[in-house]
Amino acid sequence: SAEELRSELDRMRLAADHGQAFPAEALQQPGASKRALPVGILVVLGIAAAVAYSLLPGDPAPVPEPDPISGTSIAPSAPEDDPAFFDAPEETNPEIDEEQRLRILEAEALFALNDIPRDLPREERMAALEELIRDHPAAPKVTGEARTELEALRAAITEEAEARSRWEKVLENAHIAWRTRAGWPPAEGELPDPAGALAGLRSLSTPARLEGNERYLLARAAFEAELLAASKAALEQELAAITALEERGEFATARPRLEALLPRLQLPEPEEDDPPELAELRSLGTAVRARLDDLGNAERRWHAAYQRQVRRKLAETFGRGSGSEDFLRQLELEPLRHRIDAAAGELGNRPEGLASLELDLAHVTQALDALARAFEEDGWRRRAIQDPTGRSSTQKVSGITPRGVTFERDPSKELSWSRLKADSSWYAQLFKDRLEREYTTDETRGIAALLRWVSVAEAVERSVRHLASDRRDTLSDEELERIRGALGELRNWLEVAEQPLEQEHRKLEREERALELLTGAIRAEQERSYALSVARLEELLFHYQDTLCVLLLSDGRPVPPAPRLRTGSGDLPSGEDEPGDGSSSTEEAATADD
Repeated sequence: SAEELRSELDRMRLAADHGQAFPAEALQQPGASKRALPVGILVVLGIAAAVAYSLLPGDPAPVPEPDPISGTSIAPSAPEDDPAFFDAPEETNPEIDEEQRLRILEAEALFALNDIPRDLPREERMAALEELIRDHPAAPKVTGEARTELEALRAAITEEAEARSRWEKVLENAHIAWRTRAGWPPAEGELPDPAGALAGLRSLSTPARLEGNERYLLARAAFEAELLAASKAALEQELAAITALEERGEFATARPRLEALLPRLQLPEPEEDDPPELAELRSLGTAVRARLDDLGNAERRWHAAYQRQVRRKLAETFGRGSGSEDFLRQLELEPLRHRIDAAAGELGNRPEGLASLELDLAHVTQALDALARAFEEDGWRRRAIQDPTGRSSTQKVSGITPRGVTFERDPSKELSWSRLKADSSWYAQLFKDRLEREYTTDETRGIAALLRWVSVAEAVERSVRHLASDRRDTLSDEELERIRGALGELRNWLEVAEQPLEQEHRKLEREERALELLTGAIRAEQERSYALSVARLEELLFHYQDTLCVLLLSDGRPVPPAPRLRTGSGDLPSGEDEPGDGSSSTEEAATADD
């Protein structure tokens, strides 16, 4: 038809104007066929165009002349001297020009639309369509198609948002039901109960409309996994706190907390589709039950190990080679107090041996303070006392403090207790009938502790040279009696004390027995009765560890387990300080320590 002919001519004109930058396919509508026109049709169209051109009003067209080579007709060129060729304006139709401009704009808009990739993300394609609509307002057909697609995309987004909102509401209601039935989360400060929560959650049936809904089932499984994982983390934290209690020896507190975990870990039997978090909780329950079953043994092991640690620390701080022996004998109270505080800091508390020594220190300080206060208040019965320096028979005291004493011979110079180098008999004389009043119970304990310190330190100093591997002299009978009788002044003091000091009497008896075993071991070794010497030393180490005698003789090294020996007096019970190879059982070690 004439319309199709004009469209094709427009296409050819656009192609001629724009060249390869404007291919013929750009005029085709989306989805239209892009097959090239057959060559024959193009030839026919060319002839039709020539005929149509010849029918236009104006000068007659020149008659085409045949080409001498191809035989085709060629229109002769207009003569250059023909004024009509240059001056006669071509008549145009304004309506045709406007339609052509519109088609060009539509073609350009269509080209831009086809240039937008179909596989762009939805938001990016929507932005590109909006931009195309803004940039091609004079191409209503193409922009209309773009607007239709844009509205469809927006409708899809709205529909998806509404569907998502409906699902979120369903999921919110489901979570409320799950949390309610599972009792989740637990109240502030309470431990989770995964066994009870899981039982409650699994008793809740799935709504009929959600049966088989994969999204619902996945959400429920995720909630269950989250509940189990959070429970496991909280229970592991509680178990770590219980472990810390056990490490500090607080088993009385640890046991009920450990028992409280068991019902929370009574989980259902394993199933094939169980989440991995449930298997981890079962393993935790197994560990808790094993810990609870072994708690008694753990407590015994802890006490044995702790006692070894305490004895080792006390020996390192106050034993042989530490210098504490001089602090005790010479009443250097401040250095002794610093060592007690340092040992307590390393041990984390004040065990019995350290607490006993600290209590003795407080009582000794109190007794010396009582002497000083009474002297300042003129409360002494007499001021004359035996001269400990040996320069004269007696000296008159002109002043006294907890650190030392001043004599009238040299009132400007205080002699510290360490410079006096006084023995237990001198200190007994210092306190005996000195005050015009009676000593209080704590002051009497302090005097007893002071005499015990000085007496035991003297006895250990006399004994220790006979324990050396390179010793050359032997323990004489006279020295043996002096060591064994070192605590005579303390015994005399306690016998005349008006207060009932049972604990001080007990300490005295154990120190006397310790010195007796020590000297007996030395004498047996000198007489080549080695088995008897070892037996006495083992009894001393394993059963009199709380005595000051053993403390001052110790250096913190472990000793091997003691064998059970038979002597004429019967079996000597064996014990253990710290097994060298760890072969002895904890129960035996704990028994020996006790």
